[in-house]
Amino acid sequence: METENLKILLYNYVQFDDIERRGGGVTVYLANLVKSLLQSNHEVIFLSSGNSYDIKNSKPRLDIKKEGNLTRCIVYNSPFLAPASSSFYEPEVFTNSNSLDKIAHEIFQRFSDIDVFHFNNIEGLTYGFIKELRESFILSNFIYSVHNYNLLCMQVNLWFNDKENCQDFEEGSRCLNCNNNYNSFQSNLIIKKIQTTLSDKMLGKSALHKNVYLLTKKTLHKYRYLNHKIYKKKNRIPTVNIENNSAAFRDFREKNIQMCNDIFDKIICVSERTKDIMKRHGVKENKLNVVYIGTSFYDVYKSAELKKGFEKCLTIGYLGYMRKDKGFDFFINSIDKMDLKAKKNINIIIAAHCRDKETAEKLKSLSDGFNSFKVYDGYTHESLPLILEEIDLGIVPVQWEDNLPQVAIEYVCNGIPVLTSNLGGASEIAENPHFIFRHDDKKDFINKISNFLNKEVELKDFWKKDLNVFSMSDHMNKIIKDVYSISN
Repeated sequence: METENLKILLYNYVQFDDIERRGGGVTVYLANLVKSLLQSNHEVIFLSSGNSYDIKNSKPRLDIKKEGNLTRCIVYNSPFLAPASSSFYEPEVFTNSNSLDKIAHEIFQRFSDIDVFHFNNIEGLTYGFIKELRESFILSNFIYSVHNYNLLCMQVNLWFNDKENCQDFEEGSRCLNCNNNYNSFQSNLIIKKIQTTLSDKMLGKSALHKNVYLLTKKTLHKYRYLNHKIYKKKNRIPTVNIENNSAAFRDFREKNIQMCNDIFDKIICVSERTKDIMKRHGVKENKLNVVYIGTSFYDVYKSAELKKGFEKCLTIGYLGYMRKDKGFDFFINSIDKMDLKAKKNINIIIAAHCRDKETAEKLKSLSDGFNSFKVYDGYTHESLPLILEEIDLGIVPVQWEDNLPQVAIEYVCNGIPVLTSNLGGASEIAENPHFIFRHDDKKDFINKISNFLNKEVELKDFWKKDLNVFSMSDHMNKIIKDVYSISN
């Protein structure tokens, strides 16, 4: 297959330029990839599904809009809601539904000459849809990028009940006691129907339209949150069959491993850790390719002034989300355990939207003893550089197998070394054991910080070897040469 002027279909459950920035780091990555591909004169078809729904019509349909070398395809009314957590207790919908099969046929009728299908998740799709595409496009290459563990876990992050890393799903039986036994599918579907209608009518128009939409969206999410809270408070009977449904979760995982081995030509793993996990779960090793993602911050990285030390006080920063799986709770509980002597020589910076009043109060009480303690209630693209300028050492304390956190890349590209947990792919950026601590081990984390304070380890050591940081153009060229262009 020629590597010039390829026609490439990319999949994500939301469009790459989603105005609400849903999809996190995967959507950011795809926005950069689409830009690079179009600049190199490739033709891009961007497909999304599981997020757009009609108020009255429930039958799946395909909306197509062409914009030069870019064609947007949006599937409306998918039976499998995205993100996957919205369909948590409906794994059999992905496994067994055939309602999207006709959409696969329609794509073949409209675009029969696609060279590459590159899926970046399966959220919003069905197994039958992907199988029908594979059988129709027999000469195309089918690629899957493992950005999270949706193939193995309906929660996508192998994180049990919002409290611990899940290493054994016990043939699906453990999944039944995850997510509080609360099936939010119907409430999520109602919200998506309303949101789709409002976004189609309001977004992209005046600021007033946008503000009305965002206020309505906030109200709908509050409704969903309160529904779940009331359910837990009343200790209601589980809304799922917790006796006999474990087979559905087992079948979901087994079907996806089979899909990796039989349908996809190559699996892109965004870190070595990701490759190890997929191999351990049964994906054939010859299918697995480690390709670190590229970043639009690469030019910033090449010109950044690298943080190589500090004077009296070490400023450590936590950016992102106040979530247990991201390691926020581990981080604040760990710094709380530091002795007073260490605290006096540490500045703390936290930039994350405050999740609740209890957390705000805890952070206020934690501030005593530290040289300084700043909390930013989130950050914007404009405010981020000023926040990063203050930080000497970025903390990425993930407690799940976070494949390759964007925040770690952003720290490094801004010249800030990172101290990471041993889970996921963040530690592979520098592969320096002095900048890695054992997850869920407060003592080891504190010891690593103490090593910096005592100058037993210096920040400049982080930069001793070439780092695994790549530009989008280098990344694009690598996947075109080594992944997209392989012969079947």
